[in-house]
Amino acid sequence: MVPTMEKERMTKRPSPMLSANILSKMLFWWLNPLLTKGKENKLVVEDMFNILPEDGSAHLSIALERAWNKELKMAELRGSKPSFMKALFRAFPLSFATVGCIAFLEVHYAYTMCHYIQKSLIVLFGTYPFFFLFQQQVSLVIQTILLRGLIRYFSPESNMTQWEGYMYATGVSLMYLLSVVFHHLCFFKAGKLGMQVRIACCSMVYKKTLRLSQAGLSETTPGHIVNLISNDVNKFDKALLYINFAWIFPIVIIIVFVILWNIIGPSCLAGFALLLLLAPTNIGLGTLYGKLRTKTAVRTDKRIRIMSELISGMRAVKMYCWEKPFAAIISQLRREEIKYIRFTSYARGISASPTLFTTNIMMLSNIVAYIMGGNTLTPESVFTMLALYNSTWFLTNSALPLAIQHGSEAKVTIRRIQNFLLLDELDRGDTGASSSAAVGILVNNITAYWNMRLGPTLKDIKFELLGNELVAVIGPVGAGKSSLLMAILKELPVTSGRIHTRGSIAYVPQQPWVYSASLRQNVLFGKEFNQKRYWDVIQACALNKDIEDLPHGDHTLVGERGVNLSGGQKARVCLARALYFDADVYLLDDPLNAVDTVVGKHIFERCINGFLKGKPRILVTHQLQYIQAADKILVLKKGETVGLGTYPELTAAGIDFVSLVTHYNKHAEEDDTPELPALNSPRIESSAKHFRKKPSSAMGKPTAETNGRSLDLTEKKVDQPEEMRSEGTIGWRVYMAFLSACGGPPAIISIALFNISCAVVLASSDWWLAHWSNQEEERMNMLSQTAVDGTNEATKGNMASHDIMHGIYIYLGLVSGLVVLSIGRHMSFYALCVNASQKLHDKMFDSVVRAPIYLFDNNPVGRILNRFSKDVGQIDDFLPAIFDDVLRNLSIKILGVIVIVVIVIPWILIPTVLLLALFIYINHFYLATSRDIKRLEGTTRSPVISHLSATLQGLSTVRAFNAGDEFSSEFDNHQDTHTRAWFLFLSLSRWLGTRLDLISAAFTISVCFICVIAKENLSLTAGLAGLVVTYSISLLFSFQWGVRQSAELENQMTSVERVMEYSQLEPEAALETDAKPPSDWPQHGAITGKQVSFHYGDFGPLVLRHLDFDIKPKEKVGIVGRTGAGKSSFVNMLFRMVELGGTVTIDGVDISKIGLHELRGNISIIPQDPILFSGPIRRNLDPFNTFSDVHIWGALEQVQLKTMISSLPGQLQYVLSEDGSNLSVGQRQLLCLARAILKKNKILVLDEATANVDTRTDRLIQQTIREKFKECTVLTIAHRLHTIMDSDRVMVFGEGKIQEFDEPFILLQEKNSALCELVDQTGRHNGDMLRKMAQQAHMSKKRSWTQLL
Repeated sequence: MVPTMEKERMTKRPSPMLSANILSKMLFWWLNPLLTKGKENKLVVEDMFNILPEDGSAHLSIALERAWNKELKMAELRGSKPSFMKALFRAFPLSFATVGCIAFLEVHYAYTMCHYIQKSLIVLFGTYPFFFLFQQQVSLVIQTILLRGLIRYFSPESNMTQWEGYMYATGVSLMYLLSVVFHHLCFFKAGKLGMQVRIACCSMVYKKTLRLSQAGLSETTPGHIVNLISNDVNKFDKALLYINFAWIFPIVIIIVFVILWNIIGPSCLAGFALLLLLAPTNIGLGTLYGKLRTKTAVRTDKRIRIMSELISGMRAVKMYCWEKPFAAIISQLRREEIKYIRFTSYARGISASPTLFTTNIMMLSNIVAYIMGGNTLTPESVFTMLALYNSTWFLTNSALPLAIQHGSEAKVTIRRIQNFLLLDELDRGDTGASSSAAVGILVNNITAYWNMRLGPTLKDIKFELLGNELVAVIGPVGAGKSSLLMAILKELPVTSGRIHTRGSIAYVPQQPWVYSASLRQNVLFGKEFNQKRYWDVIQACALNKDIEDLPHGDHTLVGERGVNLSGGQKARVCLARALYFDADVYLLDDPLNAVDTVVGKHIFERCINGFLKGKPRILVTHQLQYIQAADKILVLKKGETVGLGTYPELTAAGIDFVSLVTHYNKHAEEDDTPELPALNSPRIESSAKHFRKKPSSAMGKPTAETNGRSLDLTEKKVDQPEEMRSEGTIGWRVYMAFLSACGGPPAIISIALFNISCAVVLASSDWWLAHWSNQEEERMNMLSQTAVDGTNEATKGNMASHDIMHGIYIYLGLVSGLVVLSIGRHMSFYALCVNASQKLHDKMFDSVVRAPIYLFDNNPVGRILNRFSKDVGQIDDFLPAIFDDVLRNLSIKILGVIVIVVIVIPWILIPTVLLLALFIYINHFYLATSRDIKRLEGTTRSPVISHLSATLQGLSTVRAFNAGDEFSSEFDNHQDTHTRAWFLFLSLSRWLGTRLDLISAAFTISVCFICVIAKENLSLTAGLAGLVVTYSISLLFSFQWGVRQSAELENQMTSVERVMEYSQLEPEAALETDAKPPSDWPQHGAITGKQVSFHYGDFGPLVLRHLDFDIKPKEKVGIVGRTGAGKSSFVNMLFRMVELGGTVTIDGVDISKIGLHELRGNISIIPQDPILFSGPIRRNLDPFNTFSDVHIWGALEQVQLKTMISSLPGQLQYVLSEDGSNLSVGQRQLLCLARAILKKNKILVLDEATANVDTRTDRLIQQTIREKFKECTVLTIAHRLHTIMDSDRVMVFGEGKIQEFDEPFILLQEKNSALCELVDQTGRHNGDMLRKMAQQAHMSKKRSWTQLL
């Protein structure tokens, strides 16, 4: 849901963590009720707990903003660049790392004081992760020392008692349990900190967006901003989990080194030399990650920006047949992006490869050095070394590489956010209080530039607006009228002169901005509902009749950018918003152009000069008949003042506008035609009725009466349609789809073979150590015995040397094989995952771009964009590493551990089976809830992106109304809703991890005690005892990590699932077919329909019912009708935006039998709202490069844009901003006309193409259409009756049927005709005028026919 401007309702479910006891928090018992509910029912948003107070978006952003502002001041004093990283350190207690170091040293030298130190630290600093992290690492080291004593118990020469064996087994078990508790407390706190940093950064970025100046906006793009919030900030979640290990690593390594020195002496240097080599390697890889991340992010920004534009303008893309050019652009951007993702994946493969063989290589180095030093290899020394290296395995092979990798990526994110936060901000200046008598605006000789290279946009403009004055601003297209309002709003920077404003300002933009919420919410704009004022505003803006005709009145949800409203309705909603705001000063940018003259007259008299009477107002207008009522008139041309004064003064001065007024007034009656009560787009006829229709509310509520109808003015909760979300388990089809995208059966076989081979070789190498060390110990005992018996020393030496070298060669061969297999496994796996990511993205893009238009009408841009940003980002970055973890830990390590342990001690099978059954139950119990929470996390993320996207679209409006605080609050509400899901997901992960580690602990305890028992009963050797105990201890990380990662994999596979959902959308018909029409089709433009029916969606109601019509070649047809009558659906039917029933032929060709591009490419359309995309002007006119520059310049000359465009830098290659915002609305409309001229199609559809242009440009467009499309069939959807009264025929729609279809003059002869009723509704004077127009057109045609005969 995008901005609703009402505080999102928080469920009355306070987090049980607030009242949980210490044990419940440590073991996450407070989650059990939610898990029980999730196992039985599908979870929804209302089931999630409220956020904790310290996790609120507003609270966190205030802390970070305060720290950032302090850093800005300190940087200014230092004379250096501000550091966002320093601000993060100030805002969040990262300095506790120092406390952690002190705690570590205290724990190391006085471990028995752990409880008291922990208690003191909690009192002073809270349960922060660093202390638990240190305590966990130390407990692992102490555990290893105890393990050495346990292995010594199994030595043949040991004289330890069984009681001592049990004591050592108990000590190992207790240290294991201690590590479990500390590990999950540490990671939970660190994960929560990462979440808090992400939330604060998102809010900071959003608030900065609201303050960006035009100069700042020009240095970024909407795609870049969306990418910062949807992708970049996610790096904090991972980075803060591991970053502390970067400094913990060397301290722990030193401790391990000291212990190893005491055990094997200088021989440990060989292994540690290799261990130390990993540090610079990982640092180098971290630097590489940072560089690759920067390059990847830039390309992702570009792709997201184009995708945002594409989704927003999909209707135009489909009608212009531009799917292929956009697909080529996205494909090229994705290829560039994937190139760097591939490099990053290879780097990750290299970084992950040592996880399988680092310990073995260090063991090999130490053993060789130890033996060559003349020492005897014993199980005690071997498995103490192995246990110590295993205790550093997580640090060396996972934590340190991940710390460097994610730390480097987070550093890039911090730099990108820092650069964004340093962009230029808007200087709003001083706005006085409304209580002052001097409310108004003073513009004093201002000069302003949008682009310094293009010359001044405004030059030496001077005027004042005081009291209750109305200042009208007029001028031709591109004169600077809208720019003047932007300068007053501080959106356009003023380089010289001053603008003084006094009082609050309300602004009505030329292009109406309506967001996806109810119509009422769009009017209230966050203000409290006042029934009387609201009704007065609705009446003043002539919205009452429109609201009556909407499916749910003013509670009807309008789509993204008001897609469910007509241009006139959107303009009046924006006007109503300004009136309800009750500002001191009003800036109205041409609100009358999108409405007909009668409605315009109503608005001018009852709204601008009625409701707003007594308020200072600036009205930009092309409706020159109203300027006589203005107190002052400001005439602009090319950014300069042509005239300023009253109407009589300017008329006396002979200003150019007088001739325009004279011409306009001459035809004023021709234009004095009301807007039809039929202004609507097809979505009200379809989606509003079908997709969003709900049962009517109960009667008996307070209403306001008008014209015998009632308007429901009660408050009502309006819900955005819920985003589709799957239920139940992630099916195997999702996994198979991912593996298929990896490469299909060959890829699956390759992955399986690599994993099986690595598992066999890894287990064999460790088993050989146990066997070899036992042999060595027995051999040395035997040699010692033979020495007593007097055996020849030379013979003993040769035998010893041969056996030792034999053992080294075997172990060397196994380790070498493991190295080769590990590198091959990781590199191939990550390469396959990149292939999968590319294929899944491409498949989803192809599906989305081919989806029917109602997908885009009924889903906010952010909802669709979220799948191309967040979900694709998850598949690119996180899914491969998680998948790799699962395969490595479950299939290679854990399975090998269990098999080896059970083979050595079959008794272990009994507790193993029991614990396995418990594990299956816990995992099943967890996954049901975890899946739902992860899916909710995905769907609650979409409103955050949608809100940002909507804000970017209406940024100037939000700032003009000073609604930044309300929008920031709404953004915080959306973030808090997402936090509810994310925090539960984070907590659930630790709930599972804790229980899995407790199962591992039970397994290890069983192994330890059974080993002690088995010494006597199974004659267990020291080597095998060391092997099974060491293996079982290694489960501390491997088991819980592997299983938890498998659950995380299923959660992350929801991103694949979401991508697949959009990859399997039902497509439109084929773009091209074998049944192609003739190459010169259509030759004439005749359109015939027989029993044509049309509906949106498979189960939607019919919006066109059994139409029969025959439009003759070259005929000019007007299309009129009431709201929802079906006129816009008729155009959609003609373009086959949704498949139709019945038969429609164009020049004898059935349009349902040919491809969509073959149809749409031969029909031109000029929409009411001009659609342009960022990129060169040439690509906006001719994306296929079909026409030469000569043809394009010719088309531009015909629409009088050649001079303007030739003056731009790059001319045809001049890059337009998103939506063409660096051109005026009129210039954008003329470019759309140029498109139609270039295509030279025989059929042209006009959707009130002149609504947003001045009178001169209107005449130019109408004249161009008459001249250039004289030989074409022209269909005009009428928003003003005067535009179709001279048509050859008029098609009148009603309730999805053609009520009438004949010449206007003939229809008006019938008093009961539908057209006559529409004309009569305009009033007597206007009706007479329209009838006169129809009669004149009829007589003109009659004379033409007479002359022909």
